[in-house]
Amino acid sequence: MEKKLKIFNERVLTPYRIINNGTVVITGNKITSVEEGNIDVPEAVEIDAKGLYISPGTGSTLPQGSRARKVYGHIVPFIQY
Repeated sequence: MEKKLKIFNERVLTPYRIINNGTVVITGNKITSVEEGNIDVPEAVEIDAKGLYISPGTGSTLPQGSRARKVYGHIVPFIQY
């Protein structure tokens, strides 16, 4: 079974809008879900982003002044303003 990572309680920056109180799910090496609200993800490791910003898919282009956390080999950017 592939590892699942659930990052919740963040502001998700998408190409189309900002999702407040969003959830991003990573399964194995891929982002498998970007949802509004705190969704249930059985057997996932959970990270509370505590209202910080996340922009899925931009791990290789972190903006200046951001900080990144490495989780299961993924670079997960959290941007603090």
